[in-house]
Amino acid sequence: MRPGFAAYFQNHQMQLHKRGRPGQHEPDWVAVDASGDEYPVEEKERAEIPLYSNWWTYWSEGLLVKYKGTGIEGLPSQVRGWIAVIDGELRDWVSIANVEVGYSVAEASSSVFGRPMLSVRAAIDSALQFLDQQGALEVLDKALMPADHYVIAVKYQDEEPTCRASVGTSAVNIAHGGDTTMSVVKCPKCRSANVAVKKIAKRVGVGVGVVAGGTAGAAGGAKGGAAAGAAIGMIFAGPAGAGAGAIAGAIVGALAGAAGGGYAGNKVGELIDKEMIARYRCTDCGHVFKVG
Repeated sequence: MRPGFAAYFQNHQMQLHKRGRPGQHEPDWVAVDASGDEYPVEEKERAEIPLYSNWWTYWSEGLLVKYKGTGIEGLPSQVRGWIAVIDGELRDWVSIANVEVGYSVAEASSSVFGRPMLSVRAAIDSALQFLDQQGALEVLDKALMPADHYVIAVKYQDEEPTCRASVGTSAVNIAHGGDTTMSVVKCPKCRSANVAVKKIAKRVGVGVGVVAGGTAGAAGGAKGGAAAGAAIGMIFAGPAGAGAGAIAGAIVGALAGAAGGGYAGNKVGELIDKEMIARYRCTDCGHVFKVG
């Protein structure tokens, strides 16, 4: 355990668990709160700090597209490196964990690198300022801990992924649950067409389809719920909304038809809270991303 930043999470009633196991696609640590939710923690050790240009190289293609016209190319290389860590690597871990908040820890934060000479902490703060100005995230906390560890906590906005995927999906594709390969969606990282549906999560328009499906289902059961859910989902979220709205509408509709609507109302509330959007996993490189 690294006491320098472990104290930060202890002060926030969270427990740290080591990850980053060889051969496993996972963050360095996870912070677990009292409810059992796990939040990714990306650690950059002293020996890694001078490699900031490598971080930028890995994520630059998508970031340059995402922030075209913002002047990101003119930022100091150290700042761009930390943008890649925060809005590339850490965002990826947060997406995989299906949470909104992630943490980054930098050792030797007072060390100075690069041209122009910037301290690690100053480069991180500049990266956070840029990302905040672009509406990419909200900075929840920044803390300098013992042993020169700099901890940041960020909450990501529900926006397009770092690299927008190539999409040609249909309502049938989105509606098909499980881990079915869809060649019409390409991984934004390695461009592989071996992409699978991972889960359904966040999109308001589809949540509206759930409501319609549940309402119709009270009278017509699953069939009526699916039809209404698909119709309203299409209006608010296009084909993706139609497909996912049909699924959720059928489920809620069946519940409503069976239980007179009371139990279904609770399920509708849960589904609306989570909302919906298709989330995908590349079966070649393991990258998880969303589209829509």
